[in-house]
Amino acid sequence: MTGRVKYINQKGASLKGQITQLEQIIENIPTEPAKLASLKARIDRIKVLFEGYEELHDELALLDDAGDHNIADFKNVQERYYNLLGKSVSLNSETSGFSNALNTSSIVAGNNRHRLKLPVADLPKFYGDIAKRLSFKNAFTTMVGSSDISDLQKCMYLQNCLSGDALRKISIYNVSEENFKSAWQLLLEAYDQKRILMVKHLDAISNIKYVHESTHKNLSSLIDEIRFQHSTGDYQMADLPESRVNNDFAFNHTVIDYFGPIFIKEKKVRNRNTIKVYGCIFVSMFSRAIYI
Repeated sequence: MTGRVKYINQKGASLKGQITQLEQIIENIPTEPAKLASLKARIDRIKVLFEGYEELHDELALLDDAGDHNIADFKNVQERYYNLLGKSVSLNSETSGFSNALNTSSIVAGNNRHRLKLPVADLPKFYGDIAKRLSFKNAFTTMVGSSDISDLQKCMYLQNCLSGDALRKISIYNVSEENFKSAWQLLLEAYDQKRILMVKHLDAISNIKYVHESTHKNLSSLIDEIRFQHSTGDYQMADLPESRVNNDFAFNHTVIDYFGPIFIKEKKVRNRNTIKVYGCIFVSMFSRAIYI
């Protein structure tokens, strides 16, 4: 029981520390769009932490050795949390002009200027599906990674975008400016597994449905499926040198991919254990076979 109480109190102390930090930020935050976006991300993060601690507090109240002071302390945290939300809402309402400016895009046609209000693009989400890691990587890099914001804000956005296994991968890092690059690099290394990506890519190609009738609809579906599998591949395998590739008309519309270099055992040559080789993969749509 004592260990559980200690764990819950530790979560409460962490929440109080982040509330204190956010209270100081709200007192001095400038009314700039980037700063307001950072504030919203922080508030969203605090909401998740508070809801989790609220559930733990219900459990704490049932423990025999919880202590009255631990239960009473929750009221103070709760009051500070709701005051923080109130100040945040008030600040956002006072500076609504900035958020409107963020959602408005100007289009110039001739001498006339028209304003088109575009919806705000949501940040990408990633749950740990290795097939979607490239899409998330590109979207996050474009929307957040290349933005003119601090690494602290990027680290907050990164944690808000992740959940499940992906979030657990970087849970060893606290939200700080120094930890963003390390957390981002760890996430990339965890899901850029070349061997797994290659196997999944080959499995997807080999599982393409067989075309029984050469109708326009069936052939269009087949082409779309091939293009989809081709577009989802973040090619980690090296290309053959151009001098060794002879393009032939017969293979212009055939699914072809290359891999290598890889090292294989060689016993024919003395004093040489391995040799470097390249490979070529041909996918036949007629026989549904893969030739290497």
